Amino acid sequence: MAVLILGLIGLPCFCSSAAAADQPVVRCIYLVPADRKPWPEFPERLDAWIQYAQWYFACQLRGHGHSWRTFRFEKDRKGRARFSLIRTQRSMKELMTWNASKQAYAEFLDGMAESSRVAWRRSIVVIFRETLEMESDGALYWGGTRGGGDLAYVSTASLRLGRPERFNSNEEYAGRVLPELAEAVKQGHGDRELLSRPLKERALPAHLGSTLGSISGDCYGALLHELGHAFGLPHTGELPVVPDLQKEVSFRNAGWLMRTHWRLRGNLVRGVRDACAGLTGEEADVLARSPFFNKILDRREVKELDRGCGDMSVVSRRPAIGLDGRVMHDEGGQVVIQSVSGSGAE
Repeated sequence: MAVLILGLIGLPCFCSSAAAADQPVVRCIYLVPADRKPWPEFPERLDAWIQYAQWYFACQLRGHGHSWRTFRFEKDRKGRARFSLIRTQRSMKELMTWNASKQAYAEFLDGMAESSRVAWRRSIVVIFRETLEMESDGALYWGGTRGGGDLAYVSTASLRLGRPERFNSNEEYAGRVLPELAEAVKQGHGDRELLSRPLKERALPAHLGSTLGSISGDCYGALLHELGHAFGLPHTGELPVVPDLQKEVSFRNAGWLMRTHWRLRGNLVRGVRDACAGLTGEEADVLARSPFFNKILDRREVKELDRGCGDMSVVSRRPAIGLDGRVMHDEGGQVVIQSVSGSGAE
């Protein structure tokens, strides 16, 4: 099945930048099915997320004694996150499956020159699929996520819902289709009644009783979690099943980014992780040795990222001297870094 590959800013999308040629990088793909339109906000939302991800891992490794070490990502000429837009002939329902998305990526590679194909295969690749569907009862579904083998498959729905500016929001989620999802849902369903009336708390049933802050952290955490798998990290462990979602450990105190959460709602569904959960010392050690963690933020970069991401709490589990020389404070067994001055950058 053919795919249409669209490059950005007039350049072939599979060409590597000069900076990326020397070091392995994280690359991104935007996979749009035949029955959906590209999301205009995707470039901006992708850039915000990947900078947060770079900052998150740098803070985690620094908190575990590994300097401001993090990954590189492919950038355009203006320094923004670069991605490859693929318009596939497959439908959205097909792309909700891992095998169809994997095949679309394989076809993308087949259309490259051998030198470019080699460069992509030595990279970490995050594939964002434009998937979001409303089921007959009003619940929203966008397919599963998966990471491993240098690849991560996720949905743009996580970018739509993951709003760092909402991380601290205590506004209760009331069950409606949130505004950032409405336009995507309308592509498949039009202005049907389900979009305007309360959905009996079914639009995002897994988030029953949640706040907008926990939903945003949950979705960013899902993206970070799958990226962690793509970097080679396994699951940290599992939480026990509990019969009442309200009694489960909250998203914001989940503890470990790579932990698997389980919750009981009709059947077993694997949950996802909060963006503020931490890495274990062992996981940080693994990433510090990874060839993909080949960038150490300098003082200027630390300050720039701190301005953009520093108000988003980052959690480390190893009590130690803080990043600016202060002792990090402990909240419920977690060492929380609220902000970073940059004085400890290396």
